[in-house]
Amino acid sequence: MPRRKDKTHESPQRIRNVATRSMTRTSVSNAVFLTTELLENILCFLSAKSLLKASCVSRKWRDVVAGNQRMQETLFLKAARPTIAWKWSQPSLGTYRMQRLADLPGFEPSFEDGITLSGRLNGIVMIDHGDSDGSTAETAPGGIFGFGNEARWRFQEGCWGRMFVTQPPATKVFAEYILGDWEAYRSGYDSEDLELSHQDGVTVGQLVDHGLKLESEGKKVNWERCWFQAWCRVFTSVAEEELKSITG
Repeated sequence: MPRRKDKTHESPQRIRNVATRSMTRTSVSNAVFLTTELLENILCFLSAKSLLKASCVSRKWRDVVAGNQRMQETLFLKAARPTIAWKWSQPSLGTYRMQRLADLPGFEPSFEDGITLSGRLNGIVMIDHGDSDGSTAETAPGGIFGFGNEARWRFQEGCWGRMFVTQPPATKVFAEYILGDWEAYRSGYDSEDLELSHQDGVTVGQLVDHGLKLESEGKKVNWERCWFQAWCRVFTSVAEEELKSITG
């Protein structure tokens, strides 16, 4: 029977070769993840939630994420420009028609203009409350949404307070804060509604701050049932292709 080679007596040359290969792999890894341009090209493809995790890997990664416009837009921390605009009309109650405009409006549209912009909801902390049939046109004047995870994340430190609610940022958001338990809601409920606005865009922090204000007044906010409508922002899950299918 052949004798088994004793690895404890490997030749110096073999040990050097193994060490060289290990150093080469480490050097390549460092070349990628420590080079700002290469790291940006990789991180730009991550989702918002993955970007948040990536920014916690190291100070280098955090600085790259914080200094990149595209990634800051993905995280709803910097405003993205609108790309698609729609003219909507209401031929009958509860029914809307949408027609894509050839050019973007040179102003921030309002409800009275009958113009809405294709947008994205901040899915990091919010949840879409659109129609159950998934028809984007049903919420043409403004996407409807609520707090994700009953807004439990409000107890954690983070950048969520500075995040825009939508992208491009909605400058006006209708809000209805449901007060009391859900059982009470089913047989009649108390609520407080108002319109929140900001010229640069309404933030998640604004929505939470008003809820906290109500609680400071002794009112019980039902964070799970609160709902909001971002005027002139229609949410799209498949962007332009989805909207093409509902415009006829």
